[in-house]
Amino acid sequence: MKNIFIFTFFVLNLSTVYGYVPTVDSLLRNGNNAEIGQNTVVAKLNILEEKQASSESEEVINTNLKMIIYNENEKRPRLMQIQYAGNSYSNSMVKDYKIAPFHDLEKLFPSEGNLEKEVFYALMASLVNNNSSLLLDVFKRLNIPVSSNKELVNEDKGKLLAAYRDYLKKLSEQEDGNTEEELINPLRSEDEEERKRIKEIMAGSYFKQDFLVSRKKEQNEFFWIVENEKLFMKFDSDHRMKMIKLITDLGVIEIICSRFVVVGSQLEFPEFIWFKDLSGKKFKISAKSIRLIKDSKENYYKRVQKYKKLKEANNITNNELKPEFVM
Repeated sequence: MKNIFIFTFFVLNLSTVYGYVPTVDSLLRNGNNAEIGQNTVVAKLNILEEKQASSESEEVINTNLKMIIYNENEKRPRLMQIQYAGNSYSNSMVKDYKIAPFHDLEKLFPSEGNLEKEVFYALMASLVNNNSSLLLDVFKRLNIPVSSNKELVNEDKGKLLAAYRDYLKKLSEQEDGNTEEELINPLRSEDEEERKRIKEIMAGSYFKQDFLVSRKKEQNEFFWIVENEKLFMKFDSDHRMKMIKLITDLGVIEIICSRFVVVGSQLEFPEFIWFKDLSGKKFKISAKSIRLIKDSKENYYKRVQKYKKLKEANNITNNELKPEFVM
């Protein structure tokens, strides 16, 4: 087991040794958050429309949501969204609930094609659940040439490190007396040409360079910038999201994040987010709380039934407005 820890430490420090430049994928994973793993994330969000001086409407959208992200299968999280009536998060004000897969844009929105919804939920997956895949899917749908980390892995280095991981695992088994197999360290060789090849592979980056990412200095601060003709993103030196600007044929979606604060369970979230939709309306998104809970299938299904019953019992049918990007 000790050897596996050594391997993990070795891989995690490759970026330091060989000069790390983040990928788009890694920037979108909210890496300063606590590790979520198989825990369920519970986030209480408020979305408040900014009143526009030119608007004749007296009503301002003010929506309270609870997002419960069930992560028992880390590769296939599920989202339960509860919408509340009025300025409340009480059970008596549960107005609606929805359940959807939260790992794949096609499954989350199979037919709607509503870009604002796609961006909002992909943003929440990134900031609340440390999941970059939905935002990457949004960008790919718009033909922006982004790549996942998996797509950027140096194949030769990946194979060599996988072989080394297997070697360390078998070495641990041998130390425990579970095998007498003769082991060969794949990072060593008696052949000079092979040693040279291994050295060249290990000297290279684990990821191929992500050419969309660059480092720029503004005044006395450094930022990571992701830019092409359809997309501009800005992150601070610690990978905290500052801005996303998405330029499309339908218009511009713009996201501005304030400073990040700890909101519970060692989870970080912007103090507030400005979300400007395609029509130019601005919404202030804030997290009232975000927490991690240990969960189980049994509790998950009990929760589903609980909110189903609350919706039916409350039977709230008012026409309270909600943002177009909220499902």
